[in-house]
Amino acid sequence: MIAEPYREDGGEIGFAIIEKPENPKAYCETLHELKDGDKELHEQLLRVANSICWLSRDCGLPGKPNIEQEDPALMTDIALFIAEHVEFPDEKYCFLVASWVICSWIPELMNYAPRMVFYGPTRSGKSRALKTIRLLAYRGLELIDPSGAALFRIIEQYRPTVLIDEYHALVGDRGAEVDLLFKGGYENGSKIPRARREGKEIDFFDGFSFLAIATKMLPAEDLQNRALLVSMLEKSKGDIRRRMDFDTAFLLRTRLLAFRMRVLSGLIDLNPAIEKVRKAAEEAITVDKNAVYLDDRGIDIASSLLIPCSYFGDNGEVLQLIAISQGKARMELFETFEAQTFLALQAVLKAKRRTSLDTTLDLGVVRVSTREIADQLNQDLIAQGDADANTHSVPTQRVTRALKILGFNIKRGSHNLSYIDSAAFEITFQANLKKYGNRLEEGEA
Repeated sequence: MIAEPYREDGGEIGFAIIEKPENPKAYCETLHELKDGDKELHEQLLRVANSICWLSRDCGLPGKPNIEQEDPALMTDIALFIAEHVEFPDEKYCFLVASWVICSWIPELMNYAPRMVFYGPTRSGKSRALKTIRLLAYRGLELIDPSGAALFRIIEQYRPTVLIDEYHALVGDRGAEVDLLFKGGYENGSKIPRARREGKEIDFFDGFSFLAIATKMLPAEDLQNRALLVSMLEKSKGDIRRRMDFDTAFLLRTRLLAFRMRVLSGLIDLNPAIEKVRKAAEEAITVDKNAVYLDDRGIDIASSLLIPCSYFGDNGEVLQLIAISQGKARMELFETFEAQTFLALQAVLKAKRRTSLDTTLDLGVVRVSTREIADQLNQDLIAQGDADANTHSVPTQRVTRALKILGFNIKRGSHNLSYIDSAAFEITFQANLKKYGNRLEEGEA
């Protein structure tokens, strides 16, 4: 059964209900009306009404939804509301965020819940973006310094849209648990295991949820590729509302609730939109006059966020913004130590081929020591202007660890040197080449 609380004009709490998923039909009844009917259902929903944790003084329940009425302007009106309250580097982001908000209301249909990351300096509007989303998203719940145990239980019980401000200030276990949710709650069906205090039994939490954060610093690279990265700038326009328009937000939440009930009861068929967006996500996207393609994670993100765009009216600009976000994440990937190590390995291979008499030298049997790669990496850092590179060289041991992380086998050799093992070298090299790019001359990879 699906039961979503709302508030009547007179203040009485009611529920929009779908009782039988196999023969779905949505209807609305107040708690008073339910009391005269199914007693067990009334008691169950009364408990729900008394434990609605996601409500706040300025973001209450939606109104009674008009389930029968079509609402073709919903996405446009959400985007206009966002544009009135948040200044983005490009107004196209208003439709991107509007699409994300709509997806948060139908998590049952989503395979992925792309993370939303607003990042920038102080007074750049990232917290305002988070508060605006809270007024619109499905069960928007802003949490301050949450513990992992509380976070996982809240999500499993209430299925809110989780909003976390000042993400960069989370430290220790708090930060690690949010990062775990960032990854573990991204894909529908994934489970987060946790041992009980007694240590004898394991709980498996369903962490699937929509999550948005505001932060001064970008999260780690392996989190970025699950996210939409929105760089916030200090306000430059004077037409952004200083105070939140709670009345309009209430009306939009009511319309979003109606949309949710129409979708889940079968009055809206999103299957044509779902089939359409996967194909669109795999095609070339024009960004700055260049044709680019989304990677696998980008396709997953697009296959969720493009569903509202396809249903309410195709919007290729949202697809462009997803590609731009993935490009930012990829640039961060290139800055990781593992990426720098792999590029140094490529440079060493390139130099060995140029000095070898055997022009058909097989990558799998080239003898490359980890010390040679470390020397090349330190040369690269000096050439890049790294301030510490001239006085603090990267030790060979750190490079060896990075090569192991990249998947290469390392074996000990003579003169106290370690070498990359030829076993499975070609497979590992090609996998990293696909991820980090080619530094070898064309035709040599």
